[in-house]
Amino acid sequence: MGDNDPRTLGLGIDTGGTFTDAAIVNMKTMQVLATSKSPTTYSDLSIGMLGAVDGVLGSGKFTVDEIKLVGLSTTLATNSILTGKGGSVGLICIVGYRNRDATWGRRWSTTSLEGTQ
Repeated sequence: MGDNDPRTLGLGIDTGGTFTDAAIVNMKTMQVLATSKSPTTYSDLSIGMLGAVDGVLGSGKFTVDEIKLVGLSTTLATNSILTGKGGSVGLICIVGYRNRDATWGRRWSTTSLEGTQ
């Protein structure tokens, strides 16, 4: 996938509190070529995500084969953290990652998982 890679498009998806947005970007020029919006579906986020992606790909101007990069962000998760709402989460660390590196958050539990399979 070097410089000769014919794929030039990026697909960006953002799941927000009200809407899920998608955009197609030319990765060489950074020009936004298409955007789409779909309602965020809390019961199954993939429904809103697929709706937004279908919106930008549905024009027929682009194909999945042209996409080099997919970026996913979620302001929904950020909003949940800021408002203190949402479910409990955990952090699974790979071998070599140290608990001391993850102590910045006030909700972190620094229980070690080292040595577990």
